[in-house]
Amino acid sequence: MSDARGDNQNGHTANRSEELNLTALVAGVKADNPEAMEQLYGLCNKGVRSYFRRQFGSQDVDDKVHDSFVAVVDAVRRGNVREPEALHGYIRTIVRKKAAQYIENLMQSRRSVFLDEEIPNTKGMTFEVPDKHPDAEQNLMESRKKP
Repeated sequence: MSDARGDNQNGHTANRSEELNLTALVAGVKADNPEAMEQLYGLCNKGVRSYFRRQFGSQDVDDKVHDSFVAVVDAVRRGNVREPEALHGYIRTIVRKKAAQYIENLMQSRRSVFLDEEIPNTKGMTFEVPDKHPDAEQNLMESRKKP
């Protein structure tokens, strides 16, 4: 008999992957099984939520978690998860890519100036604010130009 702690008949604690049966979970998500989707969301929710809170604070955490969950579901349905036992790592990779994408979007929005209707004939236009500091690529190009 197993108890609430996940001990099996031999008294050994079951691995979390074994408890969830990731192979069945991936197959269920591919088949659009609501229970599998709920299990996957539960798997993603806690860790992803805390990761995004550490990275960005509490702002828009629910949206970021949902976007990540949708990306994981899409990847599973497309067959990108070939080894279900590696699902945890796959989720982590997607979440890190999403975080990098959010950071890039934040940086891009800081470089752009959105003009409002206070300035005539500019409503809805954006202009790039030049960054006076060269980035790594520019530094490399400059170092190659110098003899």
